[in-house]
Amino acid sequence: MSLSLRSLTLFAALITLPVLAAAQKTPPPAPPVTKVPMPIADSRASGPQEKAILVNPDVTLGLCVLRGKLSVNSWSRSEVRVFTSEGSRFEFKVVQKDAAGTPVWISIVAIPRPVGSTIVPPSDCLNDDDIVIEAPVGTTLSVKGREVEVSVRAVKSVTVSTFGGGTQLRNIADGVSALVNRGNISIEDSAGAISVESTTGDVLIFGVKPTKPGDTFRAKTLSGNIAIVDTMHRQIDAGTISGAISYTGSVLNGGVYRFSTQNGNLRLKLPKDSSAKVAATYGFGSFSSGFKVDVATEDITGDAVKSIFGTIGQASDTVIKLTSTSGNIQIEPIDADAHPKN
Repeated sequence: MSLSLRSLTLFAALITLPVLAAAQKTPPPAPPVTKVPMPIADSRASGPQEKAILVNPDVTLGLCVLRGKLSVNSWSRSEVRVFTSEGSRFEFKVVQKDAAGTPVWISIVAIPRPVGSTIVPPSDCLNDDDIVIEAPVGTTLSVKGREVEVSVRAVKSVTVSTFGGGTQLRNIADGVSALVNRGNISIEDSAGAISVESTTGDVLIFGVKPTKPGDTFRAKTLSGNIAIVDTMHRQIDAGTISGAISYTGSVLNGGVYRFSTQNGNLRLKLPKDSSAKVAATYGFGSFSSGFKVDVATEDITGDAVKSIFGTIGQASDTVIKLTSTSGNIQIEPIDADAHPKN
């Protein structure tokens, strides 16, 4: 007899035995039925949700997202409105109020999940959500997360710290700080001090400017390219370990511009009437300039490290420092009318 046929036969016998026994004697009384409590539903899992809260126009808003997609847009109302399509249930946590009793600092937090008669230690982070937030123009936003696609438009300032996922910021009025471990960072038409860093990702900066003298611009990545176009900052520090850096725009009076890469090319495209002191250090690569360089000192005979220090244009207190361990350094002129100097 095959194994499968034997198993079916044994199973049929097990079913038949109680029936035969019941036909031979009166069955004993049934034991009392004990009601088993129904499991408590996961209160953090939910369908679409929408909540709103009145706030101060200059509210500070914070939230954490484990994974999902976050979109933040501004409006003229003194109100924060949050919509989630699925995932965690959430609530507003008021951290601080102003003198009139209006929330001036709030957080969006996940509601703790009960399990049986106990409460799991709560995590404030939302999970598996598509989150859309409308907030006042004066909002100071702080976002933390694990795997999050972040898009923010037209608020006062933004701080982002995520492990993975792209970050896109536009029209931020007064300062950006973004740390993305694995993902690209894009910042457009924003102002204030800019500090961005990515471990493995590209950085694109377009049309940024300071809001006050001394605002700095800093962009770093370990493995990725950096592209900077039309920035009006006078203090710029951009560096990558493995990747290329391109800069297109003006160099301003009194500015200090530092660009460095260990394994990649550096390319600067400047208006034809630019003036600056240029210090270039490079190893396995070359240095070329479409501008006439008045060389002050030069050492291009070394096998490992070469250097050139000179001036392009007129005498200037603007300084450009370029470093590439393995890659080419190139400075090219562009149409001055497209990038007027201040």
